[in-house]
Amino acid sequence: MPSSDTCSDSEGSTHTPKPFEGHTDTVHAVAYSPDGTKIASGSYDNTIRIWDSHTGMQIGNPLEGHYREVYAVAFSPDGRRLASGSGDNSVRIWDTLVTVLGPLKEHAKSVWWVEYSPSGQFIASASLDRFVRIWDANSGECVHTLEHPAGVNEAILSPSGHHITSACDDKMIRVWNVASQALIFPPLAAHKSEVWAVSYSPDGRLLASGSQDCTIFVWDAETGKIRKGPLKGHKLAVSDLAFTSDRQMLISVSNDRSVRAWDPVAGDCLWGPIIITPWWATSLAWLPDGEHFASEGSGFTIKIWNAITGKEKKDICAHHTNYILSIDISPDGSKIVSGSRDQTVCLWDVATKKLAMDLIKGHTNEVNAVKFTPDGSHVVSVGDDRTIRVWDAQTGTLLRVIEGHDAPIRTLSVSPDGLKVATGSEDTSVRVWETQTGSLIAGLYSHDGYVLSVCSLQANELILASNDKTVGIWDIKTGQLLRSLENKSWVPVAAFSPDGTRIASGTRDGYIRVWDTASGNLLMGKVCFGSTSYSLTC
Repeated sequence: MPSSDTCSDSEGSTHTPKPFEGHTDTVHAVAYSPDGTKIASGSYDNTIRIWDSHTGMQIGNPLEGHYREVYAVAFSPDGRRLASGSGDNSVRIWDTLVTVLGPLKEHAKSVWWVEYSPSGQFIASASLDRFVRIWDANSGECVHTLEHPAGVNEAILSPSGHHITSACDDKMIRVWNVASQALIFPPLAAHKSEVWAVSYSPDGRLLASGSQDCTIFVWDAETGKIRKGPLKGHKLAVSDLAFTSDRQMLISVSNDRSVRAWDPVAGDCLWGPIIITPWWATSLAWLPDGEHFASEGSGFTIKIWNAITGKEKKDICAHHTNYILSIDISPDGSKIVSGSRDQTVCLWDVATKKLAMDLIKGHTNEVNAVKFTPDGSHVVSVGDDRTIRVWDAQTGTLLRVIEGHDAPIRTLSVSPDGLKVATGSEDTSVRVWETQTGSLIAGLYSHDGYVLSVCSLQANELILASNDKTVGIWDIKTGQLLRSLENKSWVPVAAFSPDGTRIASGTRDGYIRVWDTASGNLLMGKVCFGSTSYSLTC
């Protein structure tokens, strides 16, 4: 039987993953550049690093500026800039070579979520300070401020980018018009406790919400009326939701360590619960086919599930020596990247279940988030060492180390073109960096708490998740909060499916939920992990 630091393939050979080395503390967030050639990582060492996704080599020097942990990182659509969020309450925007803007200091508490608009012109950040802020990605100016009466656990942009929805601690879900900064309709009230997760269906017609009250509601995104709900089954808080690409199913994850699939129209539970692990759910990522998803399993393993049947398809053998905090699927679905508390990053071949290369070492603390760049050529990771690291996805070579956050980096988002990355950190800031140079483009400050997740999906829309228990969807151009979703527990992460039809969210109560973005219906039954869900990738 292989040791804890090797993994055997079907032919008996062993592989030792090669780590991306550089960070001196936990990596909390990672993001791929749109072209997949670079990876940005944020760490507890207060730095951000850029890596060559093919070789794993660090590109340039660490991006320094944050004075606390870097929690989130995200690339701009063109990949030239990188945004970061930190525990120092700031958001910074970096040019991969030279610092251009930042820190953007408006948030009063940790920034847990940062996200680029599809156009790359704006950045949205969510903080524990009850504010969601929209920033000009080029100037670093805060163009819009959306205030919430309570903490925001998550914030997501609609597929069109015209609205932003937030999940809040006051049990409410708010949908805002990005341009006018006005609520589309009165706050959506149905949940009896904090709203932890929200997700749009691919067509933007449905909106799903999950709460600490263990229920899921599916809303008409255009009218704000309830389509279905409450959908019951989970025994603990619903931490995340995600719609399938065809909008036929809504997948939900819960702190009860289960995953469920729902019919968003009929409201029926299609399958589940599937008990994924006896511990907590930390990450979930959809494969390109929209019919399978990967999740972290027990014993530090990665599992591949059939979203239609709810049955396990593959179980990739354990290699990490501690819990997996984040996973992501390459654009072509051939590889899975994972970030762990053991301070390493691993790349796996989905077909063979073999390690694609040696362990990638470099972070000096927990790796909180990892992401492939849009072209799959690079991997970006961030962690508690406050650094952002960009690795070559083919060789594991560290290409760049970006530093700047002053606290652990919790989350990251890569722009569509891969030229920028936004990161969210416990320093309460969201920072935007240029992935090729590692330069800070902008720093955004405005949250009452940490920005837990930054998810960039559609043009002009940004979704932010924070430990203030709210999720907000913001219009990047106007800075208007389109929707505010209240949760009963803080939401570490949320992610859109590739086509924007589903949203998966993870909460501290250990649940992962998958919802239809347009209808808000739950596509998949609850998945309970017994503790916090830290990372979701669609």
